[in-house]
Amino acid sequence: MLLTVFSCILSPAGLESAEEGFRVMLAKSHRSLGGCTMLMLKLLNKIPFFANFSEDNKRMLAESDSFFTQYQAGDYLIREGTTDDTLLIVVRGTADVFRDARPEQILVTLSPGAVIGEVSFLTGRPRSSNVVAKEDVTCFSISRAALEEMEFAIQLQFKDELIGILIKHLDMANKTMSGKAPG
Repeated sequence: MLLTVFSCILSPAGLESAEEGFRVMLAKSHRSLGGCTMLMLKLLNKIPFFANFSEDNKRMLAESDSFFTQYQAGDYLIREGTTDDTLLIVVRGTADVFRDARPEQILVTLSPGAVIGEVSFLTGRPRSSNVVAKEDVTCFSISRAALEEMEFAIQLQFKDELIGILIKHLDMANKTMSGKAPG
């Protein structure tokens, strides 16, 4: 079940760490993030995908219509065959990837930093696999429409990061096909 919590959790010692207590889910609306911006920036700084983004661009993302979405163990992050242009980046937790044809065969377990749905995000093609939360999972998620409303510099940075990911996937596929171990 997708949690629809709209809050920032504070501990007596201050802001809790991203891994241990941060539970933010922003409703898909045009609300300002207000006091949550600092916590969201802390999470973005921990995600390798955003390492090359400027601090100003990360701040803009934290103040935009992008979301931190939380899933409980057993929830589907994406479903094979569905059409959805949302890009997900795992911030906390793990999730299993499998195909409908062989649900018992886990293709890979995704951990923090994993990018999910990049092909559907870029092309609009149906999802090619299922991704299910193995434990509680928090993701940074952004739709194509939300990204298109952002500054051009941010759009280009997303594009550059996604191209890098797709090149890594292609390199791994080429090595696998040639009989060399991916490395």
